[in-house]
Amino acid sequence: MPGDRTGAGERPAEEPLWEALTRSPAVPFDGAAEEPHVQWTAAVRLLLGEPALQAEVVRATAATRAGLAAAVAARTGTDPDRDLYPKLVASAALCALQVADEHHLTADPAVPFQPLFGEALRQPAAGLPDPRNG
Repeated sequence: MPGDRTGAGERPAEEPLWEALTRSPAVPFDGAAEEPHVQWTAAVRLLLGEPALQAEVVRATAATRAGLAAAVAARTGTDPDRDLYPKLVASAALCALQVADEHHLTADPAVPFQPLFGEALRQPAAGLPDPRNG
């Protein structure tokens, strides 16, 4: 039924999966289209550079991946325990998040996060086309 919401951050069911992932309210940095906050960026860089905290990030990412795979499975009618698709989508989305975040945190001059994340999700959604082909 139009307007139903399911999975991928409770987005409308008729919304394409990759678009729902990009627009999900569960996506961190929601509304971060403006310039990044200098102090926040510096603090995140410091935290991610600490080996003991990196282990916690890995643990949290695994839990997030499982939850996201379950949401993708619910949206696509697949089984997160038997089918590769929900885990692949969840892993690709989290990888896109990590790459966009890394780029966001290291870019000089600073670049907004949300457009980077949108582009990082758009590319695998398009089959990860070869950038040499335009």
